[in-house]
Amino acid sequence: MGYGVSTVLEPFKKDQFEGAQSTMYAATVHNGSGEYICPPAVVEKGSEMSNDVQLQEQLMKFTTELVREKTGAGKAKGCPFDLTKV
Repeated sequence: MGYGVSTVLEPFKKDQFEGAQSTMYAATVHNGSGEYICPPAVVEKGSEMSNDVQLQEQLMKFTTELVREKTGAGKAKGCPFDLTKV
């Protein structure tokens, strides 16, 4: 049964290059904030909350604190990233 399902779904599969297209576009070309990059590299306007600068800053602060806590940043051993610039 698994082989039958994989055969039926074959036309819908993507190779690794097609799967990475939106991510590579977002990382190298796109400059907007609060927008969504949908396959294949189509920019869509985000929600009002995703465009809220205050919420973006809160998320960045929370993420930075969480990464510091979980990786032990600032200790002799731990996170190799310089999170002081964030």
